[in-house]
Amino acid sequence: MQTETDVRAKLELELRRPVPDAVWALLLADGLVESALLGSHDDDWPYLVERARAFAALAGSERAIERRPVPVRAPVWPLLAKLQAREASGWVAGFRKAHLGGGALSREQAEAWLFRQERAQSFGDGWRFDSGRNLLTVATTDTEGSGYGRGFLVADDGPLRELLTLARNLAGFYGWDVSDAALYVLTGELAPAAAAGYYSAQQTIGGRWRISLEIDADTAPADVQALYADTRRAVLGAGRRHRPLSPKIVALVDFALDCPEGATWRKRMAAWNAAHPDWAYTQPESMSRDYHRAVKALGFQVEHGRIAAR
Repeated sequence: MQTETDVRAKLELELRRPVPDAVWALLLADGLVESALLGSHDDDWPYLVERARAFAALAGSERAIERRPVPVRAPVWPLLAKLQAREASGWVAGFRKAHLGGGALSREQAEAWLFRQERAQSFGDGWRFDSGRNLLTVATTDTEGSGYGRGFLVADDGPLRELLTLARNLAGFYGWDVSDAALYVLTGELAPAAAAGYYSAQQTIGGRWRISLEIDADTAPADVQALYADTRRAVLGAGRRHRPLSPKIVALVDFALDCPEGATWRKRMAAWNAAHPDWAYTQPESMSRDYHRAVKALGFQVEHGRIAAR
């Protein structure tokens, strides 16, 4: 099995020069070395080489990269979360005194309390479930990290009703997710990212994921990027990374989609080369390969030269 050391040695042979530590650190941070080790895509290695050359050329030379100061930036949202939690502690004191013995619970105690309160409720005759009114979703230890939570039924009165009402009030005031707010009431713990915002993810019938982020306006742009990267990894998995298509490939796919269906790749290549001499192909197979790879990377399938239904 290859190691990072093997990849670096191979890369230095390809570039015919040592890979500076600063360049190697950038390649590691961008996930390119991991992708080359996994080898999930045919172009993982060429892409690593391309990015290594680009990083090495940044600011003119490898030495310029090594001399460039790396800004140290501390994300603000963990601090915001602590301040918000401290401020909100006065609002939840009454609930904790009435139902939790006066203090916060451990995570395990909180989950046991939720299950106990759900079983103890009574639902009168004619009671009808309304998800907007009678459901509290909380990430329990068996669902944590899955992107889903455990739903608890909430009657029209009782401790769970008080908890849901209080959690919604806190969520409305601070912009937290209701689930985060409920866990805070019970445990006193607040996830640092709760102060920055929260996300929702939905998979379309066609299989593509749509991610929505709700972010505090004081969150720095770089922190928004980090939050999106974390969210994307949670939804798609750690093995998937964003690889932007080059201007050439974007133009190629657009051009190929405008060609008459059934046109051979040799005819397409002749027309392409006439329109884009700087990006000319010498082999129609190479042009077809680049097109099919790009279409697949965008989440679509091609069968018999046509975009296929999924």
